[in-house]
Amino acid sequence: MLQQMAQYQEFFFKKHIYFVGSASTALFIFIKHKKIKHKKILCPSNICYSIPYTILASNNIPLFYDIDPISGNPDYKHIKKIINNNDNIFVAIIPHMYGNTVATRKEIGHICRRNSIKIIDDCAAAIGMQDINGHIKSESDAVLFSFATNKHIDLGKGGILAVDEKIDLNLYDKYIKNDFSMHRTKVEMLDRMYKPIFYSKYYLNLIKNLDSFNNYFQDTFVYKFQPDELYFKKLFQQLNELKANIQYRQETINYINNHLDYKKGHIEKYLFNKGSNPWRFNILIINKKIRALLIKKMLTNALPVSIWYPPIDPIYGCKIPKNSKKFSKKILNFDFINASKKQIDIFIDIINSFDKDEKRK
Repeated sequence: MLQQMAQYQEFFFKKHIYFVGSASTALFIFIKHKKIKHKKILCPSNICYSIPYTILASNNIPLFYDIDPISGNPDYKHIKKIINNNDNIFVAIIPHMYGNTVATRKEIGHICRRNSIKIIDDCAAAIGMQDINGHIKSESDAVLFSFATNKHIDLGKGGILAVDEKIDLNLYDKYIKNDFSMHRTKVEMLDRMYKPIFYSKYYLNLIKNLDSFNNYFQDTFVYKFQPDELYFKKLFQQLNELKANIQYRQETINYINNHLDYKKGHIEKYLFNKGSNPWRFNILIINKKIRALLIKKMLTNALPVSIWYPPIDPIYGCKIPKNSKKFSKKILNFDFINASKKQIDIFIDIINSFDKDEKRK
């Protein structure tokens, strides 16, 4: 199967590809492989909570950095600031949020190399994006991919750890306690606690209450996985379709943008950088009252909208950085891949029915 994977090497950037349970499992194995304990691991404030939980499960410490307020992506100046003010940092996790390539990836690589900090590019929601200037291929110590539900490659489970060095996965099997069923059970339990908080207007006040559950949930996203023949068949089919998938995503986003009335002043266009493979359609809502009304109306119409990803720092006892908090109050994303043409048009109509003065009507 690995020989067959060679034809898809352009999607994974590195020499060696290892199939694992999830992107979080890939992170866990890489940390164990490097024999790291009690080190700080940088990650953005708005990353999925699966990553900080996994850092804790590896006996290390998540250290959050602020983000670019326009794209929600990692940003050089904020990473530089936190590196200059901390020691004992082992690695920086650089997620290409929403499938959007990180604009300052070159500068981030430079500051990390200068401080002997390793780099992990998190491409869990970005498979198929282009490495425009070769920084991921040449500078990353590891790249993480996910094939979970609603990702670009949607197989319901599994992921890849891509590295340039050989790793014996059997050496780390003893550290992984969950199988897929246990993983799903724990995720369902966590969702039951998190989602009512997530959808509440009191999110930023309530989220800190989850910190008391950290010990139980920290290994939730790390699990054993052995892909079978059917799994590989589905994987190869979707990999063969990936370029067409990317083209469809880009065309659909262009369609939505061309039909949205940005001149009304209540929305801003979210820009994807060159080489990106958009995960969802993102839009920035200027006014929080209008945003709340829009979300309510869209959910009433059963549209698959969300505000992924909100800041999660308080779960781990940390203060929310300025830009992360600001960005989380503007972002709205739409799962256009799982939406029908009719739903896409309803999404457009709802946004266009508002304007910047809507709150006064």
